[in-house]
Amino acid sequence: MILRLKRKENYWRMDKETFLLFTKQIAPFTNIQKKLAGYSEIQYADIFNSDIQNIGLLYGYSLEDNETLLLAEVFPKSGILLPSERFFDIKICGIIDQKQSTQRIHISRK
Repeated sequence: MILRLKRKENYWRMDKETFLLFTKQIAPFTNIQKKLAGYSEIQYADIFNSDIQNIGLLYGYSLEDNETLLLAEVFPKSGILLPSERFFDIKICGIIDQKQSTQRIHISRK
C-alpha cells in the first residue's frame, strides 16, 4: 500500500483517511494508539521534514513530484529496532472533548 502526503511548508500532510491507514500500519511498533486515545476525530496529521528519515525505518519513501511524498510500507523479515526515546513527532488536528485541538505528539516504540 502506498500513502500520499502533500507538502505544506516544512511538513507533509496526511488527510484523515491516509492518517488512519498510517496509524494502523505503525500501531504494532509504536505507542501511537495510546497517544491518540483522547481524540474523537482526526481531521489531518502533519509529519515534519526532519522526521522523514526516521519514518524511513518503517516505510520506503520517495518524492512523486515536488508537492507529493510517497510512503510505501516495508515488511521486514525480522523485528524492527526503533529508537527508544522519540521516534518522530506528528502534529495532529482533531477533536478532543468536543473542541478543536492541534497538538504535537511524540511517537516512540512500544
